[in-house]
Amino acid sequence: MEKNRGVFVRQISVAEADEIYDVRASLDEMIGRRVAERANPEQLAQLRALIARMEAAAATGTPANTTRRTSRFTTRSRSARPT
Repeated sequence: MEKNRGVFVRQISVAEADEIYDVRASLDEMIGRRVAERANPEQLAQLRALIARMEAAAATGTPANTTRRTSRFTTRSRSARPT
């Protein structure tokens, strides 16, 4: 952010974007494995319900719904703890 000039978003190359997605995919896989190991049955049921809603939102082609539901899933999956 520059004083009196606002915020600027840095341009990234296609190669950088690909690398970022690769890293995110690896992190998502690791999180998924941990959730599978640690989540209790109630948490897994909640995550399965969110997945069903995400798939339904994706089928309608509504990006806002898909993004909102993906965010909820990510938040819930990262907070899954053993009980």
